[in-house]
Amino acid sequence: MLDENLPTYRLQPSSDEPLNTVLYFSHRGSEPSPDYLLQRGDARGQYALGLTDVHHRSVVYAEVLVVPEWTQPTLSAAELRNNTTTTTITPNNNNHKHNGSSGSNSNGAGSGSGAAASVALVPEAFTILLYNPDQSVVVKRNQSTWGISETWDFEVPSQSFKPPTASEIDKNLGLGGPAIGEPRVLFRWKRDGRLSKDMTCYMCGRREGGKRSKEPDITVALYRSGKTLTVYEPNMARVEVQDRKGLELVLLLSAEVVRDMYIVPRQDLFNTAAAEAQRAQREQRDAREQRRIRDMLDQEDQERRRQVDLETERLRKEYGVQQPQPQSPPHKQPPSTVRPSSAEPSPPGRKKHTLGGFFHRHDDDKKRSF
Repeated sequence: MLDENLPTYRLQPSSDEPLNTVLYFSHRGSEPSPDYLLQRGDARGQYALGLTDVHHRSVVYAEVLVVPEWTQPTLSAAELRNNTTTTTITPNNNNHKHNGSSGSNSNGAGSGSGAAASVALVPEAFTILLYNPDQSVVVKRNQSTWGISETWDFEVPSQSFKPPTASEIDKNLGLGGPAIGEPRVLFRWKRDGRLSKDMTCYMCGRREGGKRSKEPDITVALYRSGKTLTVYEPNMARVEVQDRKGLELVLLLSAEVVRDMYIVPRQDLFNTAAAEAQRAQREQRDAREQRRIRDMLDQEDQERRRQVDLETERLRKEYGVQQPQPQSPPHKQPPSTVRPSSAEPSPPGRKKHTLGGFFHRHDDDKKRSF
């Protein structure tokens, strides 16, 4: 820590809710006490961060909402060749083997007909919304160049609170926030090095009526590894901003969003994997509910059959009705055998023929029949 006498916010992840961060404030050697709560939203395809009261979460001081643009990834020549479906005919049979649809790619692009997953584009600017008084602060990114680290610029109005007035017209005009031509103070977050995770915020000038006055950079705040944010109090007397508390909120939110989006990109920044996990959990819950309902119906059917059997047995005993016996299967007779022509002659008497047609009789029998 730079100095324990300076106003310092310590960022500590919540043990109960991993998405939230508690901000502990200390000043002039005092014990750190919880002051704010950083809440991250889990909406699909969005990045949301809100600064609320640690004891009353319904009280929102400021928030950031980023909705990215989506694009299809550009594949290299090798990836295009791997994703193309080829067909080979084997010489032994007429089956076709598809070499490109082996399923090696998990993103669905293993076959020629599969489409690659969309990629979110991180925007070059985001907006911080402050409440009571209502105003918006746009933070713009300036990418690093040769020998110059990345910077993020924003402006804060010099006068945020309107003077008291008895005019209803002035009151209504004051609801829209600061006027366009009012003086604004320029601030800049600057990365301490190309590979550093620390940042320093400077006041770098003023802008009034479209004219910008360049001033020497004055250190305002220091952000260290995403763990502490220290307000450099000795220089705050030179910062001509009426809403000092609003400036602190902007410093806290802007530093955390810059870290999540640019310096140390947060895993699953726009909550694309969370939606899949929620869908899988919902499907598992629905499957368990279907199994429970099916088991309940089976138990009800078994209980109904048992009650029917008990009632049937009671009626049989009461009225003396014999219980039907199961029918025995029909008796099968052995097939009749035909006497072969090579066997011994049959005993004397009328001959019996297996075939009863006229043209199948012997000649003697045909003569006797006339």
